[in-house]
Amino acid sequence: MNLKHSTIRLRETENGEGRVVPISLRVRAIIVEQIKDKKPADLVFDVKPDSLTQAFGRARARALKKYLEDCREKGVEADDRMFEDIRLHDMRHEATSRLFEDRNFNVMEAAAVTGHKDLRQLKRYTHMIAAKLAQKMG
Repeated sequence: MNLKHSTIRLRETENGEGRVVPISLRVRAIIVEQIKDKKPADLVFDVKPDSLTQAFGRARARALKKYLEDCREKGVEADDRMFEDIRLHDMRHEATSRLFEDRNFNVMEAAAVTGHKDLRQLKRYTHMIAAKLAQKMG
């Protein structure tokens, strides 16, 4: 981790290769808070992938429960299948789309952050908005 340059080394990634990625100032502040009482050899986030998946499932269940309660309170018909198709991996999809849509990253910049080696795969995660493209065209 290089806090001076706001980068972090990921040892194990989805594509099987470690890499250095940029982090936002907000993420940097969170990491600084996480490591203030740790030794240099400690992991910043000592979490197993399966634990993260399980925690996401519990959060999804809580969101569904809250949604159903809100619908009952408001007298609105609830969709029992709400949140059924949401997976942890959808967060990567959403974050990648935001790099393009909100941050105006180009393809190579987004690939450097997301770790996509194949730009065809990266394209699957993006949803270009025609109106924004038209604005760029002038």
